Amino acid sequence: MIFRNTSRRLTRYDYRNPGAYFVTVKTNGNRDLFGYIHEGIIFLNGRGRVVLDEWKRITNVRDNVRCAEFVIMPDHIHGVIEILPYRLIQPLEPDFRLLGGSLGAIMGQFKSRVTKRIRNESGNPHFTVWQTNYYDHIIRSSNDRERVRRYIQQNPMRFHP
Repeated sequence: MIFRNTSRRLTRYDYRNPGAYFVTVKTNGNRDLFGYIHEGIIFLNGRGRVVLDEWKRITNVRDNVRCAEFVIMPDHIHGVIEILPYRLIQPLEPDFRLLGGSLGAIMGQFKSRVTKRIRNESGNPHFTVWQTNYYDHIIRSSNDRERVRRYIQQNPMRFHP
């Protein structure tokens, strides 16, 4: 069996570009790690509160990033990250690299911080929180943004374990 770990990102698209990005990150093995949902209401456990704290922290660490719509589900998260205009420091390389200020760098740091905190709090240095990759969608219009907002907002009511 051959395993591929290729990027799911658009080729030749600079993910440092200003804009809104819809992201979905799943837990490793799709395990319910962050709490539970009852009648459309999310009840976060300690791990879920770590995720919430670190999501809010993204804007404290990066002054050109805003976190918009967001929901924590038992086994995944959905959110919108807005990258604001800033001075480009590195030119776009022709091959795939994780560049500072890119969506990949933002998500990588977020996932890493959540994992480190959960590992510290659980006392298990090998605990795996996230799947390796994440899904992203570049939001290109106000209609698309409204569709994403509704999807995120209604996600807990559609959740069935």
